Amino acid sequence: MYVSNDLSGRVRRRVKEAASLVKAINTNSINRIITESVIRIGKASGFNVVAEGIETEGELSLLKRIRCPHGQGYLLAKPENSDSFMSRLQNGAS
Repeated sequence: MYVSNDLSGRVRRRVKEAASLVKAINTNSINRIITESVIRIGKASGFNVVAEGIETEGELSLLKRIRCPHGQGYLLAKPENSDSFMSRLQNGAS
């Protein structure tokens, strides 16, 4: 859990669930228990919870079932340079 500032200077309280935990949540019960616990504690503490490293539909499905509110990873959006991102953003594409 950490506190950071976004580009507008607002303070953001975030929990980022490590990609190494997310990667094995479907096959490793300990990782799943840790992931669920971190999500519950983060949400109860008023943190914005983000799961990192989502690469498969199975990982995404399980994170949805355990009510992880936010995620990032190759499955959701491929890496891109800032010019490409800004172009997509300005054109209203997702």
